Amino acid sequence: MGASVTGIEPQQDNIKAAVAHAQGDPMVAARTKYLALTAEELAASGEQFDAVMGLEIVEHVDEPQQFLKTLASLTKSDGALFISTINRTARGYALTILGAEYIAGILPKGTHDWDKFITPEELYMLTEDTGLELEQLAGMVMNPMTGAWSLSTSTEVNYVAYFTKTSLAVRLQEQKVQLGVHSKAADLASV
Repeated sequence: MGASVTGIEPQQDNIKAAVAHAQGDPMVAARTKYLALTAEELAASGEQFDAVMGLEIVEHVDEPQQFLKTLASLTKSDGALFISTINRTARGYALTILGAEYIAGILPKGTHDWDKFITPEELYMLTEDTGLELEQLAGMVMNPMTGAWSLSTSTEVNYVAYFTKTSLAVRLQEQKVQLGVHSKAADLASV
């Protein structure tokens, strides 16, 4: 596809592991740069990307709304943002915390806090006023025999959301049309 990828992670040890993993495929290694930064630090630089992925991270942050605003600021107008996370349901708790952390031991105990899990409805509400439009929402399931992930209609445990980012000018124009109101700001935005 020819894409260049920037991977960020605040922990330098994790960056080293990612670089070592990428060395297994010379094409991936050549097209990927890794930075030991937070999303907030990268956003402060003013850099933006065609596509941003916040995968399995939003359920670990203390201020998810601010984090999502940061990810939106990293996304170019007409760009895409992908978020994957865990739904705050009894099944999400049972499979992720009890199953993966305490029974199977796949994850260290205490990796997840059920109170930080986010429902799809909450995720949608947290992205209001960010310029993000939810395009698609799908569940994700893992085949325990193969370890392969696939999309599902059930968002009961893991899910992924695909957003597009519209420019302020487009949003103002849409508001003008929806409200049927003359707006100097909307007129200026359409110039």
